[in-house]
Amino acid sequence: MVYRIIKYIGAYHVAIGGADAIALTAGAGENNFVVRGRIVEGLSALGIKLNEAANTVRGEELLLSTPDSTIPVWVVPTNEELRIARETAAVVEK
Repeated sequence: MVYRIIKYIGAYHVAIGGADAIALTAGAGENNFVVRGRIVEGLSALGIKLNEAANTVRGEELLLSTPDSTIPVWVVPTNEELRIARETAAVVEK
């Protein structure tokens, strides 16, 4: 899984000519510090470095890369259930 994520990020980075930021979300990105650490370490060829202290935090929006990284990597918590509930309520209210 980690290799595939790194491969896709690298491919898109080249295809679109760079990135302003990278966001890791959902289960692996939000909660699994081992997986997200391996992802960031695998992106070192892009000049991205892992902030080890930040990588220990769970469930919060945070900057996962070091300030001197070429591209900031963010952890962004998601709440799919709330989004589904709001969209369902909007449909029901019509």
